[in-house]
Amino acid sequence: EYSDAAGGHEPHEAVRSVLEEALALGQASPDRSADDDQQLARVSIDLAFYLYVAHELEAARALMRAGIAALEPGPPTRGRAGLRARLGWTYWRAGPLADAPPILRQAIEEARACGAEDVERMALHDLGIAAGMLGDSRQSLALVEESLDLARAANDRLLLTRCYINVPSLMYSNGETNERILPLCSEGLDRARRSMDHASASWIAQNTAENLAFAGRLSEAVPYTDEAIRAARTVGELTRLAWCLGQRGFIRLAMGDREGARADIEESRRTISTVEPQSAIYDVLVDALFLWPDDPSAASRSISAELRSTDAALPSLLDAAPTAARMALRIADAAGLEHDVAVFLGVTSRCSGPVRVLQARWMDALRGDPAPAAATLRAVADEFEALGYPLPAADCRADAALLARRADLDPTEDEAEARRLYTACGAVPLLGELPEDRWIQVTEITRPV
Repeated sequence: EYSDAAGGHEPHEAVRSVLEEALALGQASPDRSADDDQQLARVSIDLAFYLYVAHELEAARALMRAGIAALEPGPPTRGRAGLRARLGWTYWRAGPLADAPPILRQAIEEARACGAEDVERMALHDLGIAAGMLGDSRQSLALVEESLDLARAANDRLLLTRCYINVPSLMYSNGETNERILPLCSEGLDRARRSMDHASASWIAQNTAENLAFAGRLSEAVPYTDEAIRAARTVGELTRLAWCLGQRGFIRLAMGDREGARADIEESRRTISTVEPQSAIYDVLVDALFLWPDDPSAASRSISAELRSTDAALPSLLDAAPTAARMALRIADAAGLEHDVAVFLGVTSRCSGPVRVLQARWMDALRGDPAPAAATLRAVADEFEALGYPLPAADCRADAALLARRADLDPTEDEAEARRLYTACGAVPLLGELPEDRWIQVTEITRPV
């Protein structure tokens, strides 16, 4: 009961200590009933979460496997289904990602068999997230939106909280617009603030900042990153804190504050030493952006190499591949450009939202002849701006200007439009100031693919 009341509010170490004491007392009882065993399963499920966030992954998994074994053989039970669901959760969080869906489906089947509808709803939600991590954004969003409907119908407060965190994030991956995403973020953040649920507030504030920043509303995003950082510090969740610091660092970099960005990134890396599959590629992306002015070839190669990694969650490639492709375009790395665009299009082929559709047109055009490609990018930039995404529009116009110059066309209008859009966003071009004269006469390079 303390865990239910204190989760997200009290420091993690305090909640974990109480759960460990409860588990020890229960296990020491000489005459446990079947109901007692179910209660112990519930304690183990909660304790496994706190072990996980303390970077004790194997201890968390061992605890859950022991709990499952203790309840076998026997008929389906809520406790065993819940343990399976939590075990599956650790696999989409920490990998191997492909191991998560079978465990979660088993949890759903057992929960359904014993009438544990709350466990079934939660496992369905995690199955949706796992599908997204494996690259199926459409299916992922459908499953988590179903879980949101079920949570609202049942007034399932715990699942509702997770939906307010994860549904907007998966909408972003699928390419939905902020017109759909931000109202759900606002609803969830207001709820988390009123209940003083600091952990959830940190997640939702970070998601809000991510969507605002991607669109180009950078000054609006900064207060949300600050709130996310404060809330993460309050509950002492170091992984959460590191993510939030990394996000603020990226936003500062986009705004031209390289020193502030570097300070945030360095603090983020001091905070934790391991990263999850869903965030692994971002360290490489940020390092490449810092390296770009001095060694563009090395910067480009570093991201392209990471795009080949089997450890990265596929949605994270949606953020890294466009930057890699734009770098390859500038240094005339045709093979690298082809690879980076192919990676992006491979992931977006299972996305359906309008933002990803526009990005796919943009990336695909980069592989074409400069003059028609520039014309395509102008049209895409206009559509981005009409959707309320001036920062992608600015990058698109910057690419159009570069391609126009390579085609011996007048880039003046494209450069002027790019500057206007960057200024409106309070942003700087991450790949260099306009005009990008240094890339006009670059000789095509070759390297192994």
